Amino acid sequence: MTTISRFSARSDSRELQSSISSENGVDKRDEYGRTRLMLAALSNQTKSVQALVNVDDIDVNVKDLSGKTALMIASILGHVESVKVLLTARGIKVNKSDEYFDLLALREAEDEQAIERKRNRNKSTNRLGVTALMFAAENGHSEIVDALLLDSKIDVNKTDRHNGFTALIWAVTNNQIEVVKKLLAAKGIDVNIADKFDRTALFFAAGMSRSEIDESKVDEISKGSPEIVKMLLKHGAYVDKDDEEWINGLFNTKIAEILRAAIRKNNILIGKMEEVVFRITEKLNNDKSKGKSFDGVPIDVIDRKLVQELFDDGLLKLEKSRLAKDKEIEDKIASIDKKLENLIDKNDVLYERYEIKKSSLIEKRKINKNLALNTFYLTIRSLLEARLISMILLLGGVIKRNETKGEKIAVRGCGSFSWCS
Repeated sequence: MTTISRFSARSDSRELQSSISSENGVDKRDEYGRTRLMLAALSNQTKSVQALVNVDDIDVNVKDLSGKTALMIASILGHVESVKVLLTARGIKVNKSDEYFDLLALREAEDEQAIERKRNRNKSTNRLGVTALMFAAENGHSEIVDALLLDSKIDVNKTDRHNGFTALIWAVTNNQIEVVKKLLAAKGIDVNIADKFDRTALFFAAGMSRSEIDESKVDEISKGSPEIVKMLLKHGAYVDKDDEEWINGLFNTKIAEILRAAIRKNNILIGKMEEVVFRITEKLNNDKSKGKSFDGVPIDVIDRKLVQELFDDGLLKLEKSRLAKDKEIEDKIASIDKKLENLIDKNDVLYERYEIKKSSLIEKRKINKNLALNTFYLTIRSLLEARLISMILLLGGVIKRNETKGEKIAVRGCGSFSWCS
């Protein structure tokens, strides 16, 4: 039995730490290049992991011959507690990536130079650059994903070096729905990052095309996931008319229809953008014909027009939604009142829960009836949406920034708009 195995069964991790330090074997490796910390993470010996990360001068980021750190090993295997301990270690690098080599070939190497040559030869054929977060996402370890996302240094949008996959794409390609939910809620997540072949998470979530699939052997991942597709669209995944060809060829017709509906919605938004730009262009042309000079339009001009249109449209929807929500809340309160009447003992735990729920609903009703608060919320949302649309116009080249005039833009020529012909 090893020192780690003997002492991990005991309650005093300081004894293990002392033993390891005295043996001076913290960096000793086995035939696979694994350190004691890696072995402890591998077998989920949390007390051993804790003791080892507290040893002076230990490097918690070293890799074994397969290119993996202790954190990656624990993340692959789903060892939640070991991951949590490793994340507290001094100098832990949460975004460090692996180098996935042919381990058996590496073991046959006789010296360091031979190992390096074999590593270089394998780089062109194996996946490279997978992080602990990607491993956890791929394998559906949602608790580990939670723990990693809490680290302030985590790069949720990092891509691997082989395919250009993000953690989100790894989760989607393995149909890990719970992990997808957690990643979409992460701060700074970008759902539209494409891999090296220009494929986004939405592309993979949609499943395979009819021409690629054998209907007699189709699996769930190949069919695609309508649930994941809807989640991605809700969080800003983008499709437009340029995507119609591959969407029409999808095996899953339900997903195809969801994506077509998204395209129609985006086309309406793009149409609104073009209308605003057209009106501004028309005004500029009129000003020029009257002899007025023009060298750019403040972005705020577009913002104000968009804000007004979004606000007017949203105000109508708000009133309808408010009335419907009010009725829904009233119905729920009435239902709880009936349940409370049937409970004789007011000290019953269930009675207390119903009271708490009712109080919460009453507060929601107050907010829902507060037209001023709802209008304020709508105004803020309209401002943010309008600013976002302006940025989309800039990025899409519909309008362009006049660098010499600060926050000003110049409307692009009429070449790309049907209404300019």
